[in-house]
Amino acid sequence: MRVGYMTGLVTATLPPPDLGSALRLGSRRLRRLDMPSADLEASLLLGRATGLARLELILNTARAITAEEWTTYDLLLKRREAREPFQYLVGSQEFMSLDFAVDAAVLIPRPETEILVEAVLDLVEDAGTQESGPRVLDVGTGSGAILVTLANYIRVLEGTGVDCSPEALERARCNAERLGVADRLRFVLGDLLEPVVGGGRVFDYVVANLPYIPSVDIEGLEPEVRDYEPRMALDGGFDGLALIRRLVAEVEQVLKPGGWLALEVMAGQAPRVMDLLEGWPSVQVRHDLAGIERVVLARSAQV
Repeated sequence: MRVGYMTGLVTATLPPPDLGSALRLGSRRLRRLDMPSADLEASLLLGRATGLARLELILNTARAITAEEWTTYDLLLKRREAREPFQYLVGSQEFMSLDFAVDAAVLIPRPETEILVEAVLDLVEDAGTQESGPRVLDVGTGSGAILVTLANYIRVLEGTGVDCSPEALERARCNAERLGVADRLRFVLGDLLEPVVGGGRVFDYVVANLPYIPSVDIEGLEPEVRDYEPRMALDGGFDGLALIRRLVAEVEQVLKPGGWLALEVMAGQAPRVMDLLEGWPSVQVRHDLAGIERVVLARSAQV
């Protein structure tokens, strides 16, 4: 016989009596999947379903949950049980203390990419005062996390984000508007540098977190990544460097003399990317918190 709330592995068909019961039920369901943040995710999903902040939930556990709220919460739990990324369910992801809207059209911003942003911030600071703000090109902008964050922290920056996905560009524009930097950024549709080649060597910095996972490794990724995040934002071709190789070969068409190229790479790729940059006068590597060579920086010739 099916009951009105979960006991053990019995699935509820009727709403549990109150928010506290719903929260405990949700936590048990997610814990069965060995999710390390099951309790936190359950509370945030319940907040999404009820419109209540987490503290409000804690203070109102005795409040009855409506049938509509339960239906919404149950659906969110089922989607998470199917391993849909939590960030897509709540519609946002924090990145460098900023809140970015995300959905299945874009890659979820990750802590590793903060190393790339911090490296560019350091380069701009080292460059000192300029007559005008730095001009930045973000290739494969996705949600706009890199470019929007740079614009947030560098108030004189002007930037361009390029992506081959119209849906991703719409999310990037939305995030730029939400975070108050849209007046200094533009987003254009196209493949790598195609939309900006021909305009001259106008960018001080070209930044990119391009797909870098070898095609053969895609099926071994966690279900949240493999089954839900956009494949075109993950698959870097046979050796993971297909797009990075193209960008390195073409980037000096748009990069000012003495300008910087900043690339995020996966573990083990930095030496091969540095080989691609042979002949550039300055090439550096930045490590992430795990000690992995995560970012490759290269400065173009002054003349």
